[in-house]
Amino acid sequence: MRLRFKVPILTGIVFATAIGFTSFYFGEISGFKARELLVTSMPRLLVLCFVIILGSISILGLMPGFLRMDFPKKSKLRHKYCCHLLYILKVDTILTITAIIILLLVNIPFTQTKIIPDSWYIYIYYSILVTTSIMGGGFLTLISMVFKTISKIINDRDGEVPVDSPEVQIKEVLEITKVEDR
Repeated sequence: MRLRFKVPILTGIVFATAIGFTSFYFGEISGFKARELLVTSMPRLLVLCFVIILGSISILGLMPGFLRMDFPKKSKLRHKYCCHLLYILKVDTILTITAIIILLLVNIPFTQTKIIPDSWYIYIYYSILVTTSIMGGGFLTLISMVFKTISKIINDRDGEVPVDSPEVQIKEVLEITKVEDR
């Protein structure tokens, strides 16, 4: 089974790389400056984590609806889309757990303590920037994957139609009437 999520994953990687390079472009900062930047960016990091958590949980809530779609039990479509949805759920779960961990770590008031030396704030600042850019890219990837899977379900290229659909029932009735007319 080969999943075809190259474009969404590439989109997320490009987004995360662009945000990461933009963050590093600002140049060398001192430990005290990194502490100030962390203090001013904490509310934005909290909002980012909340948005990712709420979006990911909403997607998790929508997935059971897609799993209840009417496909024949032994259909290739059912297996293919269930595998796609399972992959989306895995990515979604990892992203949600990562956002919750970052949210909990950001809520620790480490910028107000004197225990951490100023030289460490550079590493803390850049690690938070890298992690949030990866989370943003991951969320963009997740949304692209969901869109691609839903559009494939709606515009199925294999042309399989569920046995319970009205089109199949009408064709069966027409075939039965043709046989009776002979």
